[in-house]
Amino acid sequence: MDFKIGDDIDENGAVEHKVLSDKTKIIIMVVVAIVAGLSVFLITNALFGKKEVKPQQAPVTKTTLTLDDEDVVESYKMLTYGVGGVRDKKFISGIDIDSNSFGNAEKYFFALQYAAKVDFTESDRVDDKGFKIYTLPDSYMDIYMQRYFGPDVSYTKDGEISNTFKFRIDGKDTGIIKYNSNNAEFEVSLSELKETPEKKLVDDVYYYLDNAYSYSDGRLVLEEKVLFTKVLENQNGTMDIYLYSDFERQNSIGTINGVAKDNSEDGFSSLDDTTINADKYANYPKLFNIDDYKDKCGTIIYNLKLGERGYYFVNSEIKK
Repeated sequence: MDFKIGDDIDENGAVEHKVLSDKTKIIIMVVVAIVAGLSVFLITNALFGKKEVKPQQAPVTKTTLTLDDEDVVESYKMLTYGVGGVRDKKFISGIDIDSNSFGNAEKYFFALQYAAKVDFTESDRVDDKGFKIYTLPDSYMDIYMQRYFGPDVSYTKDGEISNTFKFRIDGKDTGIIKYNSNNAEFEVSLSELKETPEKKLVDDVYYYLDNAYSYSDGRLVLEEKVLFTKVLENQNGTMDIYLYSDFERQNSIGTINGVAKDNSEDGFSSLDDTTINADKYANYPKLFNIDDYKDKCGTIIYNLKLGERGYYFVNSEIKK
């Protein structure tokens, strides 16, 4: 007994054949066609459909810069900043540095290198010690901070900050900075002139800029060579100079023994000036040629980023 879809079985078990109506057949055919068409579309689209193309980023390119490039000169100057002819030791103290490594007073010190005497306005007031008060607009300090540390810098305005400036007002360069929230300005009173340290026969550290690179993504990388010294005087009037690649003076890279006094200007024998390109160095030794130790010196790598007002500091890494 054949049984087909659409047939019924009567109560006696006999198959009652039914004929599908034309309307039903049409509906079934339409449904089958839709399913088949949809299947074909999905398979075809999966195999040959247009795929989303993500834009490719251009590769970052590197350019070697000359050491007299304007951006290089200005950036290196901001990193080696100091007052009284003495570089601050922040970046050469043997640790890696980023903006979070700076205390609040340190941020003021480095940022205020961008301040100029003309930025300050003399007021008719004096502080509790009788020193004249000068004012600086709040917005100026924000600009100084962002120039050095970038647009996301954070600093506090609470309390008093002791600072030495690179310029003098009324013959003084050192005093107190405090914020006046009522006037939205900083008040500065200078009370003393910081003494310039006496020049040493041998500096504690020698340094110079060795390489500079710019990148197409807005970075500037500077490589600095640093050499640290320790001096021991001998009983016979001579001295021994010990050279190191690290601030802690643990990694010895050379010793110069028995340096004797003579009639030279600085009291010690010096190298022939023809062996030293003095313009190359921020400071340079007269008693030895630092280039002889270039491959053994410590290296500090500075990373800066281009902002609205030039390059600002991001971080530094020291290699001993």
